[in-house]
Amino acid sequence: MLDMRQTDEEWLSGRLSGLVNASTRIKNGGPATEYGYHTAMKLVAIQYYAETFAKVVRKQVEKKTADGGVFLDLFAGTGLVRFKGSPHDDLLPGSTCCAGLIPDGFDYLVGIEKSPSKHAALKGRLAGIMSEEKFDVLRGDCNAVVDDAISLIQKRFKRPIVLAFVDPEGLQIKASTLQRISGAFERCDFIINVNAEGLSRVAAKYMRGIRNVKKSLEEFMDSDIEELIAALRSERPQEMYYKKIVGETLGKPVGSTIKIMESRSGVAYYLLGYTRQTAGGPGYAKALRVLKERLGALDAAAVRHEMDKIKGRQETLGEAGQGQAVRTGRARQTDGQETLDGH
Repeated sequence: MLDMRQTDEEWLSGRLSGLVNASTRIKNGGPATEYGYHTAMKLVAIQYYAETFAKVVRKQVEKKTADGGVFLDLFAGTGLVRFKGSPHDDLLPGSTCCAGLIPDGFDYLVGIEKSPSKHAALKGRLAGIMSEEKFDVLRGDCNAVVDDAISLIQKRFKRPIVLAFVDPEGLQIKASTLQRISGAFERCDFIINVNAEGLSRVAAKYMRGIRNVKKSLEEFMDSDIEELIAALRSERPQEMYYKKIVGETLGKPVGSTIKIMESRSGVAYYLLGYTRQTAGGPGYAKALRVLKERLGALDAAAVRHEMDKIKGRQETLGEAGQGQAVRTGRARQTDGQETLDGH
């Protein structure tokens, strides 16, 4: 349970410490995926939500209203993340390993990875932290092999509860792929990474007359190109338009938009959470709101500052000043309940 007196930075430090400790269980040989410091907040988010999800699912399995909890990662990566440009060899578990490391967590994990080297690395790393019968790693484009992933899950479970994590580099995910997953499983939540800036950039290419991006835009948004461009030109933020389209398509209106900040004024991307309105739904939705509130006040500099403290590294005067700048010092304490805003 969260200490409601914690500041956002203290909460982040606790979550990062857990990931740093967990990374020691993961094989370091082979490739690691390199991302900026802000990526740590995405990993914190997916593990925090996955922990909540797994706990709720475990109760459903005990009640025999479900027969298994499944984590499905459509862009699974290498299983290990290194901070790009850092002089330190700091490592954190990748998204699939974050889920695999949860004690008494998911009954089954399925990762999908297109790159042969990343696929091999992830498979070996998962084998080092969990029994091999509890996971599968498919190689290929997730849009092409998603039916294989669905089949693997359906062969094991008749009434699974699925958490699908969708983390593309750009617009590589098709709305039809999400629809196939949602249609296959009555109980399925989604956490989707949306790079609104990237979406705007590709849409701008189309508006400049570069027509070869038309198909990827339409498949990504499940929208006619002219309707899409009109919406992106309006005042509505692109990520909110995507949230509306996907929420309507998947029939999952409950959710939160979680900002992952690269700097105090710059959003790296958004994590959109979709959950269903069922008995377990309130627990899932609350976890999303906690993440929205906690992470919205932090950025990459906060991650770097907390990582230095966790690792016991001496700050320079400049780094100390940066750390002071990123601390909000806001404690969460309101009658013993987490302060949350709406969706």
